[in-house]
Amino acid sequence: MQQSSKSIASAFLRLALVTTLALTPACRGTRAGSTPAYETPTTGQPVGYSTTPSARSASSTIEAGDKLDVVVLEDPSFNGAFVVRESGDIILPKVGRVRVAGVSLASAEGAVRSRIQADQIKDATVILERTQRVAHAPFSERSKMLVFLTGAVARPGQHMVALNDRDGLMAYEALLIAGGPTPYADQRRAYILRKAGGGQRERIAIDFRSLARGEGTDMPLQQGDVVYLPERRFGL
Repeated sequence: MQQSSKSIASAFLRLALVTTLALTPACRGTRAGSTPAYETPTTGQPVGYSTTPSARSASSTIEAGDKLDVVVLEDPSFNGAFVVRESGDIILPKVGRVRVAGVSLASAEGAVRSRIQADQIKDATVILERTQRVAHAPFSERSKMLVFLTGAVARPGQHMVALNDRDGLMAYEALLIAGGPTPYADQRRAYILRKAGGGQRERIAIDFRSLARGEGTDMPLQQGDVVYLPERRFGL
């Protein structure tokens, strides 16, 4: 009888232990519809991580028509607002052309710094920011200008150029669109032939060499202008 009572008590204890373990949260499974204590990310990336590029990085590439502010802390004469030309560059004082189109703002800032440090300032602090971005219409919808370039240029002939900014098309920009001067070009003695009425054309002198150094005054072109770049005359 005593042995029987012990067996019954032992059975009750085992039943109580099983019931207690079954009711313990750490030991029971998650029921359907319940919220688990944690979730393991299935992407292999930390929670909150996003692979979607930011709006700035997606639109950071510089394009023709963008307006850039350049600040050089060591020499304010370099400072100014510059519109990226159709040829993809800006023209800085005392430096000349710097290619910036098709690269990021950081890369363009580095390009400007390198050009200035090449022969102007040993350690230049350059800040470059885009202040305006121009939305370009398709080529077929943009205003165009027909100009002719002849003489010592890489690609002579007629050029139909789409206009991007309020400045229209400048003579130096047209030269770059035509591939730039040949090695034998006399850039100081170039000129523009412009219709003056009565079948005549007026001749307007322009110094491309000075413009390449960021000096002098560029000339806005008009429809049908002819830009002539002579070759150097050797031995005269």
